[in-house]
Amino acid sequence: MKYRLVSIDIDGTLLNDQRKIAPRTASAIARAVDMGMAVCLATGRRWNSTVDYVRQLKLQTPTICFHGGVVVDSITGQALHSEMLDMTLARSIIAAWIDFGVPVFVYRHSLEMPDVIHQNHDSDHPRVRDFLDHEGGNVAVVDDLLASLDWQPMRLMTYGYPRHVEACYQQFANLYTEEVQVYLTPHQDTAYLEVLPAGASKAQGLDWLSRHLGVSPGQAIAFGDNLNDLDMLRWAGLGVAMGNAGRHVKEAADIVTADNDSDGIAMVLEEVLGVED
Repeated sequence: MKYRLVSIDIDGTLLNDQRKIAPRTASAIARAVDMGMAVCLATGRRWNSTVDYVRQLKLQTPTICFHGGVVVDSITGQALHSEMLDMTLARSIIAAWIDFGVPVFVYRHSLEMPDVIHQNHDSDHPRVRDFLDHEGGNVAVVDDLLASLDWQPMRLMTYGYPRHVEACYQQFANLYTEEVQVYLTPHQDTAYLEVLPAGASKAQGLDWLSRHLGVSPGQAIAFGDNLNDLDMLRWAGLGVAMGNAGRHVKEAADIVTADNDSDGIAMVLEEVLGVED
């Protein structure tokens, strides 16, 4: 079999627009695993918000979280490989964001909760309020984040109204040095700004995992839909863009499949790997 490793992004790729894994997609993944394929999820999410999908698909191959910032043992949840932000630089960015007035979230990989710390902020953005309500005790809300931060972070994140978040990004562009990866992801009502270590990318996480498994890039298939998937699609022997992906993602891919609402992953697995529905 030419391909031995399959890497799948979650949001907009594995999940359909109802945020579910379609039965045909789940079945194709299960059959690929039964055939001896190593199937992993590669996501910007942290482990705590990824583990349910790993368990649902019964995956045992390590999981790539935080855009490649950590590779997690899918059985134990322990980090096998991780990248951390420089503490001095992280504190500078946190302080700048707080002064600018955006909500600030700081993440780590931990099996102990909370794994996120948040500067108390009177945000009126519904996404911020929904996240805090949903996560509950998984997020420590503090009045002085810099004084309370006693662990080295893996990711800094803010999100809110696009104009405000994009202005924050531009205001502190000088802080985003070669030591960090910066992802600014605008949507219609919400923009997300993330800062991660320079070594945190899906391609680098997938490269570490492939060496761990003894798999070459030419033996890997990667599925994605967003800009943070670009390097992973280029790295893999077969980079697959979803039909709902943007133009730049499609141009970077080797092939374009159907969208996330039309079993695009299953179509490729069934054809390329001979996994028939």
